[in-house]
Amino acid sequence: KAIEDANRAAIADISSRYIGVIKNVIESYSKDVNVPSGQKIYESKLEGGIEAVGAAIIEKHAYVVCRQLAQSATGGYVGYVAVHVEMSDLQKGLSEELEVRKVDYDADKLMKKHEAAVSESMSQKRNLK
Repeated sequence: KAIEDANRAAIADISSRYIGVIKNVIESYSKDVNVPSGQKIYESKLEGGIEAVGAAIIEKHAYVVCRQLAQSATGGYVGYVAVHVEMSDLQKGLSEELEVRKVDYDADKLMKKHEAAVSESMSQKRNLK
């Protein structure tokens, strides 16, 4: 039970963080004056919204790399889980999810912004430790 709870919490955490990254990427991409108006992406046009896109990507591409179970001071057990997602899988997943939703976009521009945002997010997370 502790490991199952830790798995759910880890996936929920990384999904929540990634959804925030996608929101920032799509907002930045859509505000870019070099993106033609017909290729801008708006959350209201995404089936299920950005939350559904991000959750689907993480659910499909995230995998557990480490699990640890420890006994707490009260005698119960606490589970710890580390989850990993490859940058290439995030980009592939985003492309797939936008394709399923029939979104027309400039793939090169969007993926450059996506890679920069994910890298920045990871850098900020490392600096918090």
